Amino acid sequence: MGDIVYQSVKVTIDEKLLTEIANETGGKYFRAKDNDGLAKIYNDINGLEKSKVELTTVTKYNEKFFPFVFAALAFLLLEVLLKFTVYKKFP
Repeated sequence: MGDIVYQSVKVTIDEKLLTEIANETGGKYFRAKDNDGLAKIYNDINGLEKSKVELTTVTKYNEKFFPFVFAALAFLLLEVLLKFTVYKKFP
């Protein structure tokens, strides 16, 4: 019926292998089994060395004035046509 259902699922992971990978790569392995453990892990991660990251942003502009230019050109053309046809001045 579109409701969110939470359920506990048994997870089988190879913690020994993950610990070895973390040790060989100079990283750390974290495993949280409850909310308190997760909070402790977050505190440990926050205590690690922080590095500055430089961000480069690219802004892409889309020109939106072309319909107005075409409308203005169409009105100018209409003015010229009407000037020499319907609204032609006689001396």
